[in-house]
Amino acid sequence: MSLAYDGFHKKADHIYRLQLNSYQDGKLAWIHTVVPAIVPTMIKGFPEVVNGCRLIDAEGFVNTQTILSRRERVFYRPYLLANV
Repeated sequence: MSLAYDGFHKKADHIYRLQLNSYQDGKLAWIHTVVPAIVPTMIKGFPEVVNGCRLIDAEGFVNTQTILSRRERVFYRPYLLANV
């Protein structure tokens, strides 16, 4: 699993990702979205935080899969929405 989602950015060392870790059915689950209040709360509480956005799992909002096809192969790619 690669965690290098921000390596292309010239200020990658200033970018952090928050995620919620919880247990579901006795197993550790990583949830890649956080509550809406997290960005304004962190900006207010930590002067070093200058901006932020939330990533939202698009499932339930829109068709969550991009379909790519090449000859007889079909690929499905889930995606996230961002609110800034």
